[in-house]
Amino acid sequence: MIIRIRCAECEEFDLCVYCFQHGEEIGEHKNSHAYRIIRKHTFPIFDPEWGADEELLLLEALEINGMGNWAAASAHIGSKTDKECESHYIKTYLQSETRPLPDLKGVFKADIDTTLNREFIKPPTSKNKVWYSQPSNHDVQGYMPGRLEFETEFEEEGENTVKDLAFHEDDTAEEIEFKLALLDAYNNKLNKREYRKRFLTERGIVDYKKNQAADKKRSREEKEIFTKYKVFARLHTAEDHTDLIKGLLKEQELKTTIAKLQEYKSMGIQTFAEAENYEKAKDLRDASSRTPSKDKPVLGDRSSHNFLQRLQEETSKTNWNQPSKPEPVKKGNPSV
Repeated sequence: MIIRIRCAECEEFDLCVYCFQHGEEIGEHKNSHAYRIIRKHTFPIFDPEWGADEELLLLEALEINGMGNWAAASAHIGSKTDKECESHYIKTYLQSETRPLPDLKGVFKADIDTTLNREFIKPPTSKNKVWYSQPSNHDVQGYMPGRLEFETEFEEEGENTVKDLAFHEDDTAEEIEFKLALLDAYNNKLNKREYRKRFLTERGIVDYKKNQAADKKRSREEKEIFTKYKVFARLHTAEDHTDLIKGLLKEQELKTTIAKLQEYKSMGIQTFAEAENYEKAKDLRDASSRTPSKDKPVLGDRSSHNFLQRLQEETSKTNWNQPSKPEPVKKGNPSV
């Protein structure tokens, strides 16, 4: 029997497809009971937890998606996680005495009617955006996201040193050591290539539309800071570089605030009401120096008013009723 229907509520009760289709009820079995579809090759052969059909699907997935792509293998099988696929392949195929073939001497013996209870796994949704190498997004520092490679790889001719490398039985110890050194140097180049690709994806550099939208929202001073300190990103982790930029932006904001307060002080302004009147008069003066529009007058820049509003909010949080005691000046230290 190729396919049969097994009742999930009755003990050891199976139906053929014809009886199941016509809703046959035999003994205590009812056609409303839950059921499982038992297909051919669901019995284990190498591992008690792996059916023969899952073994075939695993090998098929690795042939299609490449060795080591366990996430794709898990999605192809549907009932095993990527960790289970990896550990099973290593244990059954790579660690056997007849590797890469499984050890046929120690085949798991099971009745051909033995079936495995399976829960099909919903494939995890990737948080990373799927990229395609199209004309609109393929050129990000020469990186093609759809192909996961650069148009010109780092040290593109690095394979020339090992392309004709071969080990022979009559090699001396010095020759073997030299050849191993060449392989280490080549592996180092491969690691640097991988680092450059991983850096672009982990830092979100390939998502140029998102970066472009964020850049448009920044002020001219913020753009200068981002551009100036971009070269240090390779020396930091993503979190450290973000903290550095936030600190520099905060420093720039404090400098702007201090400069504005010094301007108010030099003009003899002591209250927020005077500062607001000063900003209005300044806007009118700037507007009068420009060519006015025929429809409506030109309004001045409101950034000063936004700054004044933020300053008022910060000042309102401070308790001005408690007078602060001046710290005594120590001898030998000049007063500021």
